[in-house]
Amino acid sequence: MEGLHLNGKFYDGKNLLGLAQEKNGEQDLTDFERAFWSFITDWFSKGSHLTLQTSGSTGPPKNLPVRKEFLVNSALMTCRFLGIAPGDTALLCLAPSYIAGKMMIVRALTNHLKLWMISPQIHEIMTFSQKANFSAMVPLQIQSILNETKGKDLLNRIDKLLIGGASITPDLEEKLLSFNNEIYATYGMTETVSHIALRRINGAERSSYYRTLPGVHISIDGENRLIIHAPHLCEGTVRTNDLVEMISENEFKITGRYDYVINSGGIKFSPEKIEEKLFSLLPGRFMVSSLPNARLGEELILVVETGGKKYTTRELESAMKTILHPYERPKRIFFLETFPLLPYGKVSRKLIREKVMELSQEG
Repeated sequence: MEGLHLNGKFYDGKNLLGLAQEKNGEQDLTDFERAFWSFITDWFSKGSHLTLQTSGSTGPPKNLPVRKEFLVNSALMTCRFLGIAPGDTALLCLAPSYIAGKMMIVRALTNHLKLWMISPQIHEIMTFSQKANFSAMVPLQIQSILNETKGKDLLNRIDKLLIGGASITPDLEEKLLSFNNEIYATYGMTETVSHIALRRINGAERSSYYRTLPGVHISIDGENRLIIHAPHLCEGTVRTNDLVEMISENEFKITGRYDYVINSGGIKFSPEKIEEKLFSLLPGRFMVSSLPNARLGEELILVVETGGKKYTTRELESAMKTILHPYERPKRIFFLETFPLLPYGKVSRKLIREKVMELSQEG
């Protein structure tokens, strides 16, 4: 039974399990601490499977039984690819309730890493004063850290940093270009127990496309949806709704989501491609979506998160004329104070569209 070097102290497997069972009985644990110790208990249980929960970004969250050996294979694959060695330091600052946080723990267990555990809240992360060889965060955390006075210093103390759970905006990626460490965007899902491909976003190896990790094979169907075959990570073939452009047999670029495609007047639009053109116009969060239209079937709309800023429909419509093709221009613009978010800070397109549907009916 393996052990874990946690927050400066080593626990062998037996003592770690005992501590977890003790912690699980305490009433004053935070949600983060409770999820951590619950996972430790599950990991050292005699069963060969774990039950993982999907994030709910593309549908209702669901429970997914997964073989523990798949998590071990993923952990070994990632650390080997990144050159993370036994004795290196890893920082866990993601919720262990979901696969990204669980995998940081498994990587520490299987690769004999020194793990520092800190709550995902930014004020807690900013107390981390150590140097880390490895960590994983979500874009919302990165953006919030960079807004702190010593945020850039903290991120620079992490040799290899993975960013996943949601898309990285061009604005955020631009801010990370000057960092001297290795920063990667990840592509993966609960069904593949974390990432199956990485994209370097800074340094000489910066790239606009993802490269699969060893043992992962990819292809596309007739609609350009990505298909993943990774028998060491998942049962069978995983068919995704992600639209991609294949660069080579192990490299791809994400172009959008099949289930987000909008058919307006017989023309199919990828909202992600329109959003990419609008990033220079709107520094905050926004989303291109659709509403039912009796003549067109669906009409393009733009939803903007104001966050206290003042926008006017006339100004945005005028600015979009210089950026978008006439067919791409949203027919209507809606403003929301804040966007509803899913775990890890991912914007919920479904909930935003439902909110806009309500507003359109009220108006």
